[in-house]
Amino acid sequence: MKHRLLVVILAALSMLGALSIDAYLPALPTIAHDYSSTLPAVQQTLTVYLFAFAFMTLFYGTLSDSFGRRPIILISLGFYLASSLGAAWAPTLGWLLFFRLFQGLSAGGGSVIGRAIVGDLFSGAEAQRKTMPCGQS
Repeated sequence: MKHRLLVVILAALSMLGALSIDAYLPALPTIAHDYSSTLPAVQQTLTVYLFAFAFMTLFYGTLSDSFGRRPIILISLGFYLASSLGAAWAPTLGWLLFFRLFQGLSAGGGSVIGRAIVGDLFSGAEAQRKTMPCGQS
């Protein structure tokens, strides 16, 4: 039961990256209107987020091996929360870009470290089942 709860928590953390993209996309025209900006300018917030997300996933494994899984995942989650609040209250498009950058840097921690934790706890076919996307077998 303990491992089941952990796997559910890790799956939720892994979804942060995708959630930050998918929940955000329908709002792009509204964001452009609210900031009196163009849609291509607002789409740069997605580009910045994706670049930062991809860049930082290269380092989360090494960081979690060096400093421990729990501290790194908690720090990344804290930065994600702070940057999400900052993005929600950003007064200008420039600030929104800034906070989306930090949101991208922190969002990848859950997926990378989550898979590492599953690899630490399970082996073989069981580990493979825990890391597969839903619906696949």
